[in-house]
Amino acid sequence: MKRGNWLYISIIIAALLYIILLNVGGLTNDKDLLREKRIIVVLKSVAQPMDFWDVVKTGMEEAARESGVQLEFTGPPHEQMVETQIELFYQAVEKQPHMIILASSDLHRLRAPVTYADRMGIPVLTMDSAVDSEIPISFVATDNVEAGVKAGRALAEILDKKFPDGNPAVMIMSHSEGTSTAIDREKGVREGLEGYNIIGTWYCDIDYQVAYDLTKELLTTRPIDAVVGLNEVSTLGVADAVNDLGLGGIIPIVGFDNAAREMAYLEAGVLNAVVVQRPFNMGYLSIKLAESHLLGEKVEPFLNTGSILITRENMFRPEYQEVLFPYDKLTN
Repeated sequence: MKRGNWLYISIIIAALLYIILLNVGGLTNDKDLLREKRIIVVLKSVAQPMDFWDVVKTGMEEAARESGVQLEFTGPPHEQMVETQIELFYQAVEKQPHMIILASSDLHRLRAPVTYADRMGIPVLTMDSAVDSEIPISFVATDNVEAGVKAGRALAEILDKKFPDGNPAVMIMSHSEGTSTAIDREKGVREGLEGYNIIGTWYCDIDYQVAYDLTKELLTTRPIDAVVGLNEVSTLGVADAVNDLGLGGIIPIVGFDNAAREMAYLEAGVLNAVVVQRPFNMGYLSIKLAESHLLGEKVEPFLNTGSILITRENMFRPEYQEVLFPYDKLTN
């Protein structure tokens, strides 16, 4: 090979090596920078036993392990303790973290605390449940209207087969009046069940026992043909009540989320379908977007982490296993 060609090739190789070294150096610098950053995560609850939040937290911790960013979790014992969450949010602001990630327990009441954080120069990212504010840099969540439509349409298909000539009565068991998840899911369910007889919405205030007792009372005092539960707690309360009344497989139930007991009820036929979110992805991507912002990168204002309609027929498909049975992640 001619000497000139060798020189040309050497220049190209050197240039490529320089680009690679620059990228490696950039990644190293980014990691060094992120290790100095502290993010406080204000969850809806840190004590209430819900598989969903355990998996969200695991996703966040995995993302933080990869980058070295410092995480601190806080939140009230129960999702309905909105005032406590507000106090904890203000306490988080006083600690002057580089970022706050908020899963808001109330669409409107967390607006003032978020405004205060912005005034103090602390960026806020919301996840799972929104705040009625333009301040958060991004919102990472399921598109809950879309998810509600999936649930409503799934139930409509069941009712069309079960009551071809009737006008079946449907009740909705919601988890909360104030959170954006409940508001949007109900809107979607009603859209998916447009033209059907929805007799009303009841609220369990994210309390399993309330959902159970309410469902049992309503099923024994009113003609109800089907039920929709809008989150893990409400769905399990409904399913247990229906099962205990000996109506499992008779009263169709469509719910949300994928707690271990929900999967068991789905396999047994007590639950007809559930709309499943991607909580691990939600937690993981919340941290990754927060990191991007801290590195000065532009982030999308909304990231839809998606939802899947799961039935007894498709629950064991290989592509759904990691989403439906993430419990091994909780022990790692």
